[in-house]
Amino acid sequence: MLAPSLPYPPHWAAGIRRYEFLRHLSAAHEVSLLTFAGAEEAQEVNALARLGIAVFTVPPPQSDTRARRLAQLASLWSTSSYAARSLHSDEMQQALDRLVESHHFDATIVETCHMSGFYLGPRAVAILDEHNIESELLFRGALTEGGPARRLLNLIESVKVRREERSAWRRAAGCLVHSDRERKILQRAVPGKLAAVVTNGVHLDEFRGDGDLLGRNAIVFTGAMNYRPNTDAVKFFVRQVLPLILHHKPDAKFYAVGVGPPPELTRLAGPNVVITGRVPDVKPYLRSASVYVAPVRFGSGTRIKVVEALAAGRPVVSTTLGCEGHDSMLPGVHFLAADDAATFSREVLRVLDDAPLASELGQAGRELVEREYSWPALLSRLDEFIAGVVVATQGIERAMEPARA
Repeated sequence: MLAPSLPYPPHWAAGIRRYEFLRHLSAAHEVSLLTFAGAEEAQEVNALARLGIAVFTVPPPQSDTRARRLAQLASLWSTSSYAARSLHSDEMQQALDRLVESHHFDATIVETCHMSGFYLGPRAVAILDEHNIESELLFRGALTEGGPARRLLNLIESVKVRREERSAWRRAAGCLVHSDRERKILQRAVPGKLAAVVTNGVHLDEFRGDGDLLGRNAIVFTGAMNYRPNTDAVKFFVRQVLPLILHHKPDAKFYAVGVGPPPELTRLAGPNVVITGRVPDVKPYLRSASVYVAPVRFGSGTRIKVVEALAAGRPVVSTTLGCEGHDSMLPGVHFLAADDAATFSREVLRVLDDAPLASELGQAGRELVEREYSWPALLSRLDEFIAGVVVATQGIERAMEPARA
């Protein structure tokens, strides 16, 4: 696996997915991980190594906030996206060359199109794991997030990333996506491309039980708070939705639970708003939530946070986008849908006031996850797809070999 960051501890969606892939594959195969990591992450490297994974690391490209802003500005005059430029590393390419030369890999999982610019060697069987349709995420951000400058930057970046991701899809031997909707987008762009849906799941036993961490009328949202769609979701909820809820329930409290809240979120903290930052485990917050909210207004892929909330048996209120890609999640059955502040506040209040409704939604959601979102069942698809891509690639190579006399 070639990844942009260490997937440990697995506290965010991409990290959880990579960690589960690695843990599963290492049980039956020899697995290596090549990723960016600093010296301060030695404990995390050792934790992965204890699973039997050979971990190789390269120092991450240096980038403080000021350097990032300058790089984003400079990228406006480049044909390459900022995302691809920010991950470029001669050290990474050199480490990859050494690894390919010293090992025989049956397949290489490349984590996101932004890592696909590295050369994997002439015999590589590359399987691209796309966590989002990245260009779609950026384009939606251009329609929704921030002021004119940020929207323009997102729009320009979306055009560049669209070209790069489609090039990556064409070069890959096969592609993994999160939903059937994304598989169709990919195969319309690259007809005939081998592609499979492996969405994110949960280990069901970890979400059983009730919680008593939070008080009554506790409203919870989880995720990496430095991820722009999550940052925007919290700001939208606190500024536009929560005041409408507090008018009817002054004791309601909103918890934004997750790593890396930027200053624009920490400044929102107050008597009715808790910005936790990193916590050892989000599951106690999920189990204790009176209602889980997903006020996501832009993004792509699927939201594992919603699956986790349903696994915990919590009633969920979400934007339509928050449950996008989960075709079997039905509004009114597994969650309540709301796409504007007034409707969102009304649906949250419905759940807080109607205990039978909250219980019915929570039970239906839990049953759905039990049927469709268990990691062991999902990861069996990963095994089948990798094996199929390897076999198909070997067949093509044999067909291209010159006939022997």
